[in-house]
Amino acid sequence: RQNGMPPQQVQQQQQQQQQPRQPLNKEMGNLPPRFRKHMGQQGQPFQQSPAQPSNNDENISLRPNKNFQMFKPCSPNTLPKSAQTPIPPPSHLNSTAAPPKPELNPLLQKQPQITIKKEKKAPEKRNEEKKNEKKPAPTKEELDKVRDNVLSEYLKTEDTMEAMTSVKEMRPPRKYLTPMVCHMMMMALEKSDKDRENISHLISAFKNEGIITAEQFTEAFETILSKMSDLEADVPLIKSYVSKYAGRAVIDEIISLVELSEPMKQGAHYPLFMLCLQHLLKLANKEWLQKTFNESKINLEDMLPESDRNRERMMEILEDRGLSFLYPLLRVQSSMWRTFQRDPNATAVYKWIKENVDIELYKVPGFINALVTSILRYVTSETTLGNGVDPKVVPEKALLEKEHMIFDKYKGVLQKFLHDESDLQMCTLYTLQVFCHTNHFPKGMLLRFFMQLYDLELVDEEVFLRWKEEVNDDYPGKGKALFQVNQWLTWLDEAEEESDEEDQE
Repeated sequence: RQNGMPPQQVQQQQQQQQQPRQPLNKEMGNLPPRFRKHMGQQGQPFQQSPAQPSNNDENISLRPNKNFQMFKPCSPNTLPKSAQTPIPPPSHLNSTAAPPKPELNPLLQKQPQITIKKEKKAPEKRNEEKKNEKKPAPTKEELDKVRDNVLSEYLKTEDTMEAMTSVKEMRPPRKYLTPMVCHMMMMALEKSDKDRENISHLISAFKNEGIITAEQFTEAFETILSKMSDLEADVPLIKSYVSKYAGRAVIDEIISLVELSEPMKQGAHYPLFMLCLQHLLKLANKEWLQKTFNESKINLEDMLPESDRNRERMMEILEDRGLSFLYPLLRVQSSMWRTFQRDPNATAVYKWIKENVDIELYKVPGFINALVTSILRYVTSETTLGNGVDPKVVPEKALLEKEHMIFDKYKGVLQKFLHDESDLQMCTLYTLQVFCHTNHFPKGMLLRFFMQLYDLELVDEEVFLRWKEEVNDDYPGKGKALFQVNQWLTWLDEAEEESDEEDQE
């Protein structure tokens, strides 16, 4: 009994050791070297196949030992995670290649080399990138040539979309756009009305599409204004043509009426602004133009030459051009003055007002201005500002008395509209101030009428004192007017204080 083994097992082991090994060695010689080397390291000899008798020396089994792990396929659970994923068949191989070899154990296969390939860009993407590649900026000569071709083709076809597309493809720099718009308008000056209208529509389309801005149009328009006097000899109606460009720009909201009026203040380029208003009336209607004009708060007198900057002359100009509806009260004033010339009787004047002036205008300062101006104009034309009277000296006593008497006749008419209306009374004082300023402040006139308005109780004491303190730049001549009546206003203020003290006692 060796090492605790039963005698039968010991004897069987000894018999196995005495069996000849030549056939095994012969088989071993036929194995590849890497197998022999590996078996030598393992120290595990081949055993006979259990299916054959042990005494058959020639039938040596080459089947590995049951516990031999070399060729035993591993189950999926025993493989590492990287080896458990099945390797997909090589679909990218050419169909003409040799048939695939039998699949071997994943652990024994050589891992394919990983190659990182650059992503191929789609043809559309490559084309887009090529388009976006920065191209050299076109020269001014190239831009001018394309511009002229585009405008020539547009005037033939009137295809606005095609013209806009062509201009976009020009890729003009920002600084080129203002001269381009100026050239468009200049080029059309000697063409037909239809061509000028089409050019106006194209400019509006450029603005709506964002190709040009309002500032660029304004700069181009002002450039044309600066050249008008030089071009007028060749294009006699240039102001009329330019007014149509301006009118279309206002209608299409490229610029506002206020922005249009800026370069024409102080009577510059007269009568261009009046022509613009007339063209706007044709493009729109009276209601739209009156509303737009009122909202703009443009001082139309400032659009006239210096010699025409007075209400009477402005009303004549507006009537001649069919624009008197812009100043309905001026129209009332003009008609009212004609009434005074026909029949200056106070009763006739009041009757005309009731029949011709809308009752809603009775409390509007503009109506009071028209009424008071007409009365002052008539009274002074018959007395202190009549023919042969020097306004720089104090008038004769007879003229002063006549002036006082005629003005007194209109007390009843004025009372109808000024009674208990302090704001309208203030308007009366400002109208008197402007009337004296327009006539270069005749000697003593402002003080005389201030005193008469006070004596007739047409204007309250508080209104006189408020006029003294109030600053209003809408009515010129306040400084000089205040100097002429300041002493009387001081007396009035003191008299008011004394009256208040007496009332308290």
